[in-house]
Amino acid sequence: MSYQPVSGIVPQYSTDDNELANGYYLKFYQANTTTPLSMATDSSGATLLVKCKLSSAGFPISNPLDNSTVFIPHVNANYRLVIYPTEADANANNTASALVNIPDVEPLVGNTVTTSTGTQTVATALDNRLVSQTAEDVAGTAALVDTGTAAGEVPLNSSLVPKSGGTFTGNITAPGITATDSFTSPGIDDNATSNAITIDSSENVGIGTTTPAEKLDVDGSIRASTIRASTGILFGTDTAAANTLDDYEEGTWTPASTELGTLTILKANYTKIGDTVRLFAQVTASSTTTVTLDNAVSISGIPISVDSGNTLGVGGSIQYYANHGNNKNALGDLITLGDNFDSEIIVVRGTFTYADCASITISLTYKAA
Repeated sequence: MSYQPVSGIVPQYSTDDNELANGYYLKFYQANTTTPLSMATDSSGATLLVKCKLSSAGFPISNPLDNSTVFIPHVNANYRLVIYPTEADANANNTASALVNIPDVEPLVGNTVTTSTGTQTVATALDNRLVSQTAEDVAGTAALVDTGTAAGEVPLNSSLVPKSGGTFTGNITAPGITATDSFTSPGIDDNATSNAITIDSSENVGIGTTTPAEKLDVDGSIRASTIRASTGILFGTDTAAANTLDDYEEGTWTPASTELGTLTILKANYTKIGDTVRLFAQVTASSTTTVTLDNAVSISGIPISVDSGNTLGVGGSIQYYANHGNNKNALGDLITLGDNFDSEIIVVRGTFTYADCASITISLTYKAA
């Protein structure tokens, strides 16, 4: 084989920490052996070197005392590439101390470079562009071309295939990336053996389905701490606007009543689903008025206005539990009257006052405005 360059332009070598390999020594051996292979300074093979020093910029130099004697190493056979930290290690072939030790590399022919086992960082120049190969095998017939991306990235216009079990460090920029097995990256841990997530050309996302029909299409159960819908929730296949659950609210309210006097609120809450409101409250009263049949009581303070078309609808009941045995001693019905509820007591057992009640329970349902 005639002398062929190891790269298209002068290669620049770096350390594991991506620092320039300043002062290190480059040496070649016959592939997969410890037999030194001389490098030529050009394709003529007129000047041969057993090893060469790397300049302060990480370039091979033919004169170790002159950083300007930069050259592209040429070899005439498949080679083993070793970079040593010191000249003494290079002279002693002390590969145990090597920074880089790649046992089998083919010289550059056209735009093709092939390396076998490798676990260190090597910078290889191809097609007048510099591409960083990190910790992996690279095999193929198409050039790996730097398209001007940020420093430290590995740009591709073809395929870059790591050997089994290997990893890439840094960022990878490519027209498309396909993982044929599980992969892990920050925020993603994919251990699925088949397609788990699909994003189609309409930007619909499918989980458990490869044909998503909506922006998020899940074939399976969903578990979430909170689901927030901005325009409503549809059930089944019914998409009619009138059947959309578009409002849900819950909270507390403050009942008040002139007839009952000052109220002590034990509990008062409400739930609104769509246009239906359910109120509940337990209070005690201060009024000493005796409870009799047909007593009128008005409840105010409701949290959500009543539908003006249902102002005379029956809303619920109000129950009075007197202190003697906590029996139900009176019952009244509640009807809506504007944004208040009016009650007339319809059942009375015994004689007592509102203040005698251990609790007064209000329960009603109405249609919201």
